Parts: sequence; structure tokens; C-alpha cells
Amino acid sequence: MGESECGNSVRSGRSGRSGRSFDDRTIVTQSEAVVAAGQFGDKTIGMISGFMLLVNNVTGPGLVQMPQVFTKSGWLLTILSLLICWLSASFACTMMLEAMKRIPGNSKFEQRIEFTTLAKYHFVGKLKFMYYATLICFLLSFLTTLVTSVIESAQTMDEALIELFGKSCAVQIYNNETASIGGKFGLDCISEASEGSGESPFGPKAYVVSIGYAVVLVVALPLGYWNLDDNIWVQNFAFCGLCFIVCEWCIQALVHGIDFDKNDVPVAGSDQSQIGTVLFNYAFVTTVPSWVNEKKVGVPINKSIWGSSFLGTMMFLFTGLLCAGAWDSSSGNLLSLLTKSSTPGVGNLTRALAYLFPIIALVTSIPIFSIIVRYNLLENNLCGPFWASFWGAVFPWLAAIALYTGDALDDVVNWSGLLTIVPLNFALPAWFYIQSLTVPAQSSEYLDDDEAAEAGLETALISHQHHPWTPELAAQEATGTWSPGDLVRVWIPGHQWVPATVTSDQNDDNTYSVTCEGLQENDRDIAVSNIKSQTDLLFGQQQTDIQEETDSNPVEQKPIEHMSPRRLVEKRHLNELQIRLDRYEQEIERLREEINAFIIQYPGEGEQVTLKKLHQKEMKKLQRHVDIIIQDMEDTRTGNIKLSPAQRDELFAALPSKMSTRTKVVLAWVLIVVTTVFNIVALAYAINSAAS
Repeated sequence: MGESECGNSVRSGRSGRSGRSFDDRTIVTQSEAVVAAGQFGDKTIGMISGFMLLVNNVTGPGLVQMPQVFTKSGWLLTILSLLICWLSASFACTMMLEAMKRIPGNSKFEQRIEFTTLAKYHFVGKLKFMYYATLICFLLSFLTTLVTSVIESAQTMDEALIELFGKSCAVQIYNNETASIGGKFGLDCISEASEGSGESPFGPKAYVVSIGYAVVLVVALPLGYWNLDDNIWVQNFAFCGLCFIVCEWCIQALVHGIDFDKNDVPVAGSDQSQIGTVLFNYAFVTTVPSWVNEKKVGVPINKSIWGSSFLGTMMFLFTGLLCAGAWDSSSGNLLSLLTKSSTPGVGNLTRALAYLFPIIALVTSIPIFSIIVRYNLLENNLCGPFWASFWGAVFPWLAAIALYTGDALDDVVNWSGLLTIVPLNFALPAWFYIQSLTVPAQSSEYLDDDEAAEAGLETALISHQHHPWTPELAAQEATGTWSPGDLVRVWIPGHQWVPATVTSDQNDDNTYSVTCEGLQENDRDIAVSNIKSQTDLLFGQQQTDIQEETDSNPVEQKPIEHMSPRRLVEKRHLNELQIRLDRYEQEIERLREEINAFIIQYPGEGEQVTLKKLHQKEMKKLQRHVDIIIQDMEDTRTGNIKLSPAQRDELFAALPSKMSTRTKVVLAWVLIVVTTVFNIVALAYAINSAAS
């Protein structure tokens, strides 16, 4: 099957409050060829591994900048900024994920939806230009993070080589001091005695490719070609090392002594532009969709998001405040401070960990951001696997050469944070959430009753008589074996799941020929893994209500659109149990009829006794199943249902379900306004500082 999209399959439905119809809102996802090539990971990331991954994403290169932020901006404003950013980023994450969950066919996060895919879904029509602006800001933000991590890792590695071996060497490409390329090109080695000023040991004006750069390149670049789930063992190691390093640095700072007055850490500093670094530290929001796409089913989302962001914030707070109080951090980041032999109160272990920090924390984060860039490029069909890997994994290393020396890195971090972090990580996720709440993004003919209820559409429970359960159907679902004429649903890139009819037996390439309904290109070959039955979807059928009122105890049904997500899950579970109960009761009744027919046909007592024993044994077994189902139904009605992992994902919500939609929208707008004002104030301070 090719990568081309196949017509317009999103059928018209009722338009939302904005006046847009469902024809305006299509889902553009990765091609089947990319998926088959293994360019994306599987859902294998567990809770603990996912928590470690998120903490690593929160911290990153901004951690070593925090002491300087406390020194220049003051401890009061920095702490308030950390608190605001933590709350805002956590809410933004959960709001964005709920917006993802409300995309058709993704109520349990079954599909792969990246951040830029979400933007492409919501920015349609006249807002199409916003999608391209989002894409540019997204790439700028991630490339900045990647370049920063590369530079800090390589610079610290060079300083470690000087400390261990007395010198480090580099191929010098250009030197601004003499403005001469030919005369200065070649191998340049430096010792500790000739260490230049600035962040780089090679001085502020030389463009070099150093040994430290090469070492970090060899370690990190291959990992950028792996998938996210393949990198989890690296992230587990990095998390443990990061926790140990942060604890040791904080203890060493306390042992050396905290003196805010001596080290010039004011309550409110004069350089408020450093707040951009705080914003830069919370650029992890846009990485969360990739984690959700590959987490195991049922991993608690809210606990993972809030817990990891809180731990990361505490690392920022204690590392920044204690180290700023212990050492003068006004002249550079924490790594350059701890690796200098002239810094007082720095033990051998502390200095050794400063050299190890780039490998343990920064180098291991480089592949993650490379992978996320590649995922987003592939997910939006912007380029093929080769170029997606180049832009995500190779290009940042080339760009890092230009910023490797001098003080340009600090400016890049600050201005990138001020210009891109708030729109991408705070404002847009909240806006996507508002759109998902106020604009019905799903057509009822493509939904089951629970999904339609979550979208606010009037509906009732689908009767199981429309799609009866059969053992044959279960076998087909399990083995992927279909026959000509079977009604199925198939995955079509750009259209999610659409109804189709199988037209052939299984082909040699493990595909089936099908005819899709409502598409311009109807006849297709679909991989077995992309074919499912139509039992749990409605395709244009009139929905009916199977709830019957009894004469003795009539019950007034609560409108389904006002039910909580948990109640919707319980109702679906009851419906499934009812289907199974009916099946077992029908089987018991069939056995009774066979016994009666056999008695009439064979009046001999011996045959009757034998048949009765066999059938009664089978009936008892079925009755035990019936008793279990009845007990399960009773537990469900009383709220004691044991949720499956998929149901836990389905119940995820950014805010309590009892909260009205209007209140949720107001809170999302508050998040947008607060973070935008915060960004404008920080940007104004930065412009004023740059002008003066």
C-alpha cells in the first residue's frame, strides 16, 4: 500500500460553535510504510521507566544554569517563577493530553498523535498558517535544546580531558582574532595553563571541533537513531546518576557553607532576563505526547506528569539556591564553576561528578530530543526516514560548532526560552484543550455510545443485537484471519479507522484486499495488523436504546451526555457483560432443548441418562460463568468495578469530571493569560537589558 492519502473520508456532521464542520477537521498521521519500517516504538514503557524519562526531560541542560539565575535575578523572583512554571507546565501537559484523547479513535490513546499532529488537526482553513508557525517554533525550540546539550557536554568533556591528561586538542576551523582561515586551520592543543577565557577552554573566538566534542558525538549520535522505547534503559541509568549528582552537589554546598550576602544572591536581582532560562527548563511539555504514544496501557498519566515535574522542580530549586549561596555563580554555569581548580570548597568527588554530569544527564537527553524531532517530522509526512533522522540527529551537531566557543550559548538559551517556550508549552496546549471541549471533533456515525457521549452528542447505548458476538469473530480478531465478504474496519493514513469489506483471501505479503466505503480510492491492500472487526463501531446505523423499563420498578435514565467518564466506562462494561450473559443463557437453553428433543427421539432410559449427565455437566459449567457475570454486574452497579488498563487510560482527564465545561474553559484561558503575561514581562526585561 502506498503513502498517498485516499480522498475525503471524514463525513459531515453537526458543526461546532465556531461554525466549522467535520469536513474541516481531518487527521493526518504517519504512513503505513513508515510504521512497517519500525520508525516508531511500541507501547512498552512502564510507569517507573516513564517517570524517569519525564524527569530527565524536565531537567536537562537548564539545571546547571540555575545558580546563575538565582544570582542575577534574585531568589524570590526565581522561586516564584519556578512555582508558576511547575503548575502551568503540569496543567498544560494534562490539558494537551486530554485534547489528544478527544481526537476520533484515540479515546484510549490507541493511535499515535504527536504534538505537531495535534496542531495540524486543530489549525485548519484560515488558521492553516498557525500550523506552519507552530512547526517552525517547535523545531527551533528542540534544536536549541539539542545544541545546548551538545555544547555543554563537549565543553565539559574537554575540561575533563585537561584535568586528567593535562591537555585537550581540537581541529581549529576558524579564528576570529586574526580573521584568517588558511593560516589557522589545523590541530590546536591546549593545556590548563593556556585555558582561554569564556565558557570554552579553547577561548571565545575560535571555531573548533575538539576531542571532547568527538567523544560526546560517538556516544550520543547512535542513540538518536533508536526509537524512544529502545532508549529506556539509558534513561533509567541517567535518572539514577542525576539524582546522585544533585544530592552530592547540594550536600557539598551545605558543607562548604551558605552565604547569600557574600556570594551576592539578592532577594530581587537586576537582570530579569535570566527568567527566560526558567522558562527554558520547562520545555518538556512538547515531549510528553511521544511518551504517551509508547507508554504501556494503563500507566497513570496524572501521577506520572505531576510527580515527575514536581521532582524536577525540586532539583532546580535546591541545586540553584544552595549552589548559588555556596559559590559565586555570576560568571558562568555550575559546570564551569565546579571544574575550576580555583573554586573553593569543591572536593574531588564533586569535581569528578561535574565532569560526569554531561555524560550522565546531558548526553543521554540528546537522543530523546533527536527522536522526538524525527517522530514529528515522520508523523506529519514532512520528509522520509533519512531526512527526518538527519534533521533530528545530525544537524544539531553541525550547528553546535558555530556556538561551541564564546558566550553566544547563554543568549541562545535565554532568547529561545522567551520566544518559543510559552507559546509551545503553555498557550497552545491550553488552546487545544479549549478547542476539544467547545468544538465537537467527532461524528456520531464513527463513534460508539461512550465516545459520542464524551463528545457531547446525544446518543443511546448500541444494541448488542446489531453486532452479535460469535466464537468465530473472536478467532478472527485473535488470528487476523478474514474471508471474502467479511465486514471490517481498516486503518487508512489520514482517515484513521474506516469501514471496509474484505474482497480476497490473505495475500502472499500478509495483506488482504479490501474495498473501503466512502473513499475515492476504494480498492486497497491492507496489512493484517491494520484490520479489525466492526463490532465496536457504528457506521451510519441508527442507534437504539436497549434499556427496558420494568413494570414493577421503572427507572428514569440519566441523560448519557451528563454522565461522568467513570460512569460511561461502567455502562460500557455492563453492556459487554450483558452480551456475555445472553450468550451463556442461550447456550444453556440450547442444551435444555437438545435434552428434550433427545428424550422424544430416543425413549430408551440408558441413552437419556448418558445424555443428561453430559449436558447437565456442561450446563453447570456454564451456570458458574453466569454466576460470575451476575456478580461482576452487581459490583459494577455498586461502583466496585475493577478497571482494566485500557479503561484507566479512557478515564484520564486533566480536570475533575464534575467540573463544568465552562469552568474548564475559563481555567484554560487563565493559564494562557498568566503564562503570556509572564512571558511578556520577561521579554520586556530582556529587551531592556540588551539595550542598556
